[in-house]
Amino acid sequence: MEAALNRIEAARVSRGQEFYSLSMDVSDHTDVSTKIKRAVGEFGIPDILIHCAGIADAGYFEDTSYEALTMSFGQIYMERETLQPPCCHT
Repeated sequence: MEAALNRIEAARVSRGQEFYSLSMDVSDHTDVSTKIKRAVGEFGIPDILIHCAGIADAGYFEDTSYEALTMSFGQIYMERETLQPPCCHT
């Protein structure tokens, strides 16, 4: 992840741009919530959220395990926590 952050920073177009990377277990809602709230508290609401969270599990929904379903919604945890009041609503 550090290498990706370095490549993004190298493409900076203005000094005011800030970049931050964060690792978390997207299947653990508490981990997501804690880290997103900390980042929003420190840096403010992000202008852009880039993630590779969650997984895809091919097959019928009724055959999907609870664990796979939980991982599939990992990306939603990140987006939801980033947009949760009071961080984004005044």
